[in-house]
Amino acid sequence: QSIPDLVLYQCGTSKPTMSHNGVTENARFFEIPVQKIALPWTGVLHFVELLSASDSIELIDLSYIGSPCAQLLEHCEPGVHASSGSDTW
Repeated sequence: QSIPDLVLYQCGTSKPTMSHNGVTENARFFEIPVQKIALPWTGVLHFVELLSASDSIELIDLSYIGSPCAQLLEHCEPGVHASSGSDTW
């Protein structure tokens, strides 16, 4: 028996369907509330952006960021950047 895929989607948005790329028939869907997000590494940033939850980012390590939208966070939200090795984390 295979482990089903877990599909998380933001509260108040449309539930993804099986027609979305990579969603399997046995997938389980979970509606999640997103209020505040801290990203000590940028591996999940793409998914946060896909959920349109970038406005919820309170703290992010922008040291090696490639996303132009996330790079603007430091300009628009002073104090949002903190190195993951700092005391802030």
